[in-house]
Amino acid sequence: MADEVITANSYPDYNSIGLGSSWSCSDWITWHKLLKDAIGKDRADSLWVKAWEGQSSFANNYNWCKYDSTWNDYVKSEKLSVTNLISDAVVGGKKIGENVLGGVVNASNIFKWALPILILAAILFVIFYFVKKYKLISV
Repeated sequence: MADEVITANSYPDYNSIGLGSSWSCSDWITWHKLLKDAIGKDRADSLWVKAWEGQSSFANNYNWCKYDSTWNDYVKSEKLSVTNLISDAVVGGKKIGENVLGGVVNASNIFKWALPILILAAILFVIFYFVKKYKLISV
């Protein structure tokens, strides 16, 4: 998160290397909303996209915000053309996974009981296989 309070007159903090801070994904969203209120959507979109694209290809936000569901949803809803096919697919995949799990059961809860059962089943299968193959027990 930015150290300063973001206003419509703010300029993005691109600091991506070093000890300083750079704008977070939510800071970019906040700035766009403030710009829209101050100068209108068309001008805000133009200024925002130009600033977004002014980042270096090594900037964390430029590389990672596109994969943040909240950020991706926002820029898509505002029709800001700053995502790409790969980031859209990744975010879409994350949403499908969240929907499949439904929020009630998450992957860690599934593995807590499913993994031990799978391991036990594999051990029993191997034991049964060797017992049957080598006729270790007559049945």
